[in-house]
Amino acid sequence: MRSKRYDIEFLICLLSILVLLFLVVFSLRARILYKTYTYENNKYAYVYEAVGNSKTYDIKEKYQGLQVNRIGKRAFLERKNLRSINLPKSIKYIEKLAFSECVKLDTINLCDVEYIECNAFSYCTNLNNIELNLKNINASLFYKCESLDTITLKNTEFIYSYAFAYTKIEELDLPETLNSLIGIANYAFYYMDSLKSVKVHNDFLYDTIINNYQKYFNKDGIDIILEV
Repeated sequence: MRSKRYDIEFLICLLSILVLLFLVVFSLRARILYKTYTYENNKYAYVYEAVGNSKTYDIKEKYQGLQVNRIGKRAFLERKNLRSINLPKSIKYIEKLAFSECVKLDTINLCDVEYIECNAFSYCTNLNNIELNLKNINASLFYKCESLDTITLKNTEFIYSYAFAYTKIEELDLPETLNSLIGIANYAFYYMDSLKSVKVHNDFLYDTIINNYQKYFNKDGIDIILEV
């Protein structure tokens, strides 16, 4: 039979191993959290890599006293498990491909973001409701967001190519701020098979869309509605 002394030594050894493992995991976690941020001109911090593949991320407004003001290029690219992310109001800029191919992402608040680069949300096939307060809706921004059925635009001046291609949006309300002559790029609304109506709020934009219908849409039967 094993002695009590042997059992005690075994338990002490096991406890030491568990404590060591805890310290290693804690150290790695600390380093991972640290690597999530980097500095910019000693004035701001930005998220440049979301390590891991969590279902949700909560971005803090400040990191080591610096305001976190942007999401970097490819920061969340292909995070297949990501379902929701909480962005603080301090986030004003999202770089290209930042959330591309996050196929389960369905919840994100972009109301306070001022600029989003192209393809930032391309292939986010589970997004379904977005509100934007952007001057520019850049190229392929929501390309192949196949569940996106509702979009609210505020203060938008320009919409670029394939911005909403392959979405399920049925009704599109273009704000008065949209540039009446050059505010819509060719192919901006291509492959929007569910699109039934486009509402505009001034005569010039209405005429522009009617005169360039084939450049903007690749399907017939869309009602262009003038509402002033």
